[in-house]
Amino acid sequence: MTLPRFSSGQVGALTFDTLNQVFEFVDQERGKRDSAFGTNLKPNQVLVSRILARHPTLTTRYKWEEVAWNGLTYQPNAVRSSTWAGNEYKYPVVSEVALDTGSIQSIHAHAAEGNQTDLGLVYVPMRSTPASPVFSAKITGATLIASNPLRWKYSWQEVKRSDISDTWVVQARSGPDAFNGCEWTGQDGPLVFGVGLTLQSAGFASLVRQSIRTEVIVMMTESPSGKFWFSVPNQFKATCQ
Repeated sequence: MTLPRFSSGQVGALTFDTLNQVFEFVDQERGKRDSAFGTNLKPNQVLVSRILARHPTLTTRYKWEEVAWNGLTYQPNAVRSSTWAGNEYKYPVVSEVALDTGSIQSIHAHAAEGNQTDLGLVYVPMRSTPASPVFSAKITGATLIASNPLRWKYSWQEVKRSDISDTWVVQARSGPDAFNGCEWTGQDGPLVFGVGLTLQSAGFASLVRQSIRTEVIVMMTESPSGKFWFSVPNQFKATCQ
């Protein structure tokens, strides 16, 4: 309910204009919370939030919770992406750039065109650039997906380098389907292979591309569509003729 406004009156130094300013402030603060539930939308509203999870099929949508800094860490605050039970993505953060689970994001309200959510309200992260995040990953396996040219999809595990122990520390994310950009080339032929390995003559040897071996650390990136890529030149097995 919107508080009333007055056009006259005074109690001591407290005038009707002072009361109107107070009521305006209260209504604005209410609106910040109401906008999370699809009413009194304020497009310039900014919330500090924690990304909780990515939608399993609609990969640009994320559930989230508002957080507040308590001097030591971020604690959950009032607003959530879920309002009614059973729909944790009622008012999602929508981002074409992949967001890390657990990351703290500044988000603001945005009206979804064509009522794309139940009440046409989504949140978008405040980002200065659309660059895809890059992280370290360890290759854990390879599955052949094409024979001409030879290509694989790779399973992987995110890792982080520890400055204390000088080792690779396993992180939360992993996946079954990363692709190697160096395998997606039109350079394969009788004399030129991969990203530029050449033979002196066609009869000198035969070369067969090998998959990237396990335990190799690569720099991985995630495309907006949710696919993972890295780029490492393959080794080749040479057989003399």
